[in-house]
Amino acid sequence: MKGTTARVNLSAEGFYMKLLRGDLNGSQVFVPFKELKSVYHVRDFEGTSNAHDANGAHVEPQSPGRKIVIHYGDGERLECFLTGRYRSSSPRFNVLPANGSSNNISVLVERSAVTGIDFVAPAT
Repeated sequence: MKGTTARVNLSAEGFYMKLLRGDLNGSQVFVPFKELKSVYHVRDFEGTSNAHDANGAHVEPQSPGRKIVIHYGDGERLECFLTGRYRSSSPRFNVLPANGSSNNISVLVERSAVTGIDFVAPAT
């Protein structure tokens, strides 16, 4: 599902999104958080998940916080950086992808879709 939203309240049950694709293009729909694993804030809607720069080299971003690896129930893993204080009791939290050249700018993670979080030890 691709679309835009004006605001996402992290403590709400969901958010409204204006759809950009398909038969409902332009329609506004309510998206419950419990039906998602993440909300991806992207550079553009045609982007790819390419993990390399134009020369083929892997690009690492400036690390804004502690590096973690998120494990989802469907087997997906997301390497990322926390964007602030981590609260295990929060129903959702924001991260920045570890791959700075991906199409994803930031990711809002729905905790109920997460099966585990690994905290990566800082490099020495």
